[in-house]
Amino acid sequence: MNLKLSAAGFAIQSAKGAAEAQPAWWGPVGGGGLVSFDLEQTEDELTSATVGSIGEYRAAVAIAADYESRMWPASIGGLLYAVLGDIQTSKGTPAVKAVLTTALTGVNNDLTFLAKTAGAAGNDITVALVDPSGNDQELGVVVTGSAIVVNLATGVAGAITSTAREVRDAVNTDSEAAALVAASLAPGNDGSGVVTALAATNLAGGADATGTGASTHVITPDASLPWCTVFGAKDTERKAASDCKLDSLKIEWEGNNPVKVTPTWAGMGVAWSDAAYVPVLDESLLDYLKGIHLTAVLDLDGSGYDGGAEIKSGSVEIKRNIAGDTKSGQLEPSSLDEGSFECDVELVVRVPDLLPVRLLLTGAVDGDSVSADVPYGKFSLTFADSPDSVALAATRVAWKTSEPEASPAGGPAELTLQGRCYGNPAITATVINAVASY
Repeated sequence: MNLKLSAAGFAIQSAKGAAEAQPAWWGPVGGGGLVSFDLEQTEDELTSATVGSIGEYRAAVAIAADYESRMWPASIGGLLYAVLGDIQTSKGTPAVKAVLTTALTGVNNDLTFLAKTAGAAGNDITVALVDPSGNDQELGVVVTGSAIVVNLATGVAGAITSTAREVRDAVNTDSEAAALVAASLAPGNDGSGVVTALAATNLAGGADATGTGASTHVITPDASLPWCTVFGAKDTERKAASDCKLDSLKIEWEGNNPVKVTPTWAGMGVAWSDAAYVPVLDESLLDYLKGIHLTAVLDLDGSGYDGGAEIKSGSVEIKRNIAGDTKSGQLEPSSLDEGSFECDVELVVRVPDLLPVRLLLTGAVDGDSVSADVPYGKFSLTFADSPDSVALAATRVAWKTSEPEASPAGGPAELTLQGRCYGNPAITATVINAVASY
């Protein structure tokens, strides 16, 4: 036997009890048990006429499958559907929201304005930051049609005093402006800087959806998961686990290396095969996504502040805590039930200073006492290699981190950001590929 000759794959079943004969997706692995067993075999504790016990009995067998794979654009959509449970598919390119990110003179004073509604119409929205040229003027927002005018505050000498944070809050609390855009601090800005005047500027990049081309699959958590069949081959030894549910899915990467994908399955039945499997799609020689394909947006506290963090590595792990139930008269599980939903993210980032630590502890970059309130931020991680892409996004993430240790070797500061995703949906996966449906 040569374990180098190993591969694994899976297929989504139409229903429980309707095992698939062949894998829909198939490819090489970086390790794992593939289809395996966890046998509960226990010594029977009885008295005996001899020194040793009389023997053992078998109470249950857990059928499982696990392997390390890569982020192939086709199969990753199926895996995300298997672990999340709800999928909405549309043909063509989805609508894109228009956006404007300022480039004002100064430091920590830039803002991003994102159209609330996706589509080309968002390009008609304009934003102006106006110097009222007067003393002691108040900050205010006026909306006329799709034109947003922010009249900036001034001091006793007529100089502008409004910071980026104050402008953001003014726009977001004005009902008419908030219906058009969502204002946030631009990446790398903490919002403490005073803004400058900006002539009316259009948002840009908005595009309407098209009905042709690749498929877009939007996948979110659901209470029930689809049934699957998982296939594994170690040389000529081949097994398939049927009536499986995906217990956990971990996606991780380091630097620009290949993105690793590790599914862990629970199953109810198993069958050996003498014949080689014939997959619908063998991904062995197809391109897969890597760290070099990553574009990330990080928000530590809901304001758009990212602390200047540069991501070096990371992981997203989704767990469904599947529990098997074994009944009398049957060793294999008689049912598989979804448990609590968990979604955790971990990002190793390089930062220019330790203001992110202070922010997460105190609630502000200039805070001086530990806050009782948990800061909730968000993230968006997009791996894209045209025409395929995989995006993972969460909008309510409870972040935490710890101080880095001092080092005689010196070097830049690195933080490990850890977050758990909450909200409804806790996480949204958007996969664009050539798969018509899952």
